[in-house]
Amino acid sequence: MNTPARLADGRLVVRHGARDYVIPETCPHKGAPLADAYLAGPFLRCPWHGATFDVRTGQRLRGPVCPNLAPSEGDL
Repeated sequence: MNTPARLADGRLVVRHGARDYVIPETCPHKGAPLADAYLAGPFLRCPWHGATFDVRTGQRLRGPVCPNLAPSEGDL
């Protein structure tokens, strides 16, 4: 497992395969710091309540009901 890297503007970048995905720095559920999230393949799991997102699409896959992430591919 990996953890996301922080960009200078506070957003986070995660790498999956040969692509980078930029995501918000906090979870849309309760504002947990996603820099502390667990990353396994394209799946990012919030460290506080376990909401799991696909970084390629931003879709929430499991965990508490909350909005999806809003990733952007390669927006570095």
